[in-house]
Amino acid sequence: DWLLLLALSLLWGVSFMFMEVALESFGPLTLATLRVGLAGTFLALVLKMRGGRLGPALARWKLYCVTAALGSALPWALFPWGQQFVTSGMASVLNSTTPLFTAVLAALAGEEKMRGGRVFGVLLGAAGVAVLLGPDDGENAAKGIWACVAAAASYGVMYAFFRRQISAFAPLENATGQLLYATLLLIPAALVFEDPPSAATMTARAGWSLAGLSLLSTAAAYLVFFRLLASAGATNTALVTFLIPLNATLLGAVVLDERFGASFYAGAGLILTALIFTDERLRKKIASGIRRG
Repeated sequence: DWLLLLALSLLWGVSFMFMEVALESFGPLTLATLRVGLAGTFLALVLKMRGGRLGPALARWKLYCVTAALGSALPWALFPWGQQFVTSGMASVLNSTTPLFTAVLAALAGEEKMRGGRVFGVLLGAAGVAVLLGPDDGENAAKGIWACVAAAASYGVMYAFFRRQISAFAPLENATGQLLYATLLLIPAALVFEDPPSAATMTARAGWSLAGLSLLSTAAAYLVFFRLLASAGATNTALVTFLIPLNATLLGAVVLDERFGASFYAGAGLILTALIFTDERLRKKIASGIRRG
């Protein structure tokens, strides 16, 4: 389980580096469309090889159109758009605010209560975002940060309001259905708002990054995620939230030569600490591990 957790954190962590490199040749909407299209096709083949049927997933079009928009199409378009202005490490840290949005929205929906620890965690996370916004890096940097925050909020809406509906079905069917419907949602937007990539601007590393983003960070990551969730449980799987920004920041610094100031580390520290307070079960598990240690 620990190896699966590490693998998942690497697969999702490297996605921010893949997006940063792929933006050399692809627009944000085109990149998101190709990402979900390739990954959805791959998972459809895996589903068929395992004896599953695509029909039931396609029949749930009303549910999947909503969850695909909130959980795939919108955030996976917003993150690369934001990464035109901020580093991949910054985007990964802002991605980790998703549980904070989920906690607030689940409380508003009446599914979970906002106790003292969660309230403090949400406020601490908001302070972390404010610290990241603090340096005067220009209007474009602020736009990039808000785009990544909006992407995390979109994830939060999906998890808060639709996780029970989608959990009633087979995980692989859910993943395949959502990715295929996300492709259908993104294709018109990419055709209308962006020019198709040309051979003159295409780079080999951008092409390989797209392949890695689709097949590794999306399709393979889904398979690892579902296996880990079944084996280790939701609380243990949630530990991946802490590892993703660490991996993404390290990859950004080593591979992309990204540099981060003191405000980045301060804001990231506040957000990661906020996650501990927001997830009560995770907080108790970490405290129990410390006591045993």
